[in-house]
Amino acid sequence: MAARVEHALKVAAEVKAKPASALARAFAKSRTGLADLHVTFSHDDYVANTGGVQLCLQREGAHVAQMGRDHLHIFPPGPWPTVRPASEPSLMGVLLNGRLVGYFPPATIVETLRAQAATAPPARGPSRSTACSATPRTRPWRS
Repeated sequence: MAARVEHALKVAAEVKAKPASALARAFAKSRTGLADLHVTFSHDDYVANTGGVQLCLQREGAHVAQMGRDHLHIFPPGPWPTVRPASEPSLMGVLLNGRLVGYFPPATIVETLRAQAATAPPARGPSRSTACSATPRTRPWRS
């Protein structure tokens, strides 16, 4: 386990933070100005990696795009093998509508989302995507 944590720390140290302005520009150019936003979190960049979770997120992202909504995905620079303690902070990767925006401190992501939310047009209403639901009786939402 120690070797896996050490590897995760090394990967995290290699990424460089982009300025908050890059994130704000991406949010402003999104499909809906983030008024209709679907947020996901996972252990890695689902566009750059292959596996079951990544396939589910790709399907979910395609469904969200079909509905004309924005998809914000947040992930660590590399898979973290345990719950990360606060003493080991890291940048977080941001994908917006399937495109890598960059890596940012978590506080920057929150602050930039808050600022964009203050200027976003009204949302169309709640959405639900269950492209890879663990519950067999659920089906993707039809809008």
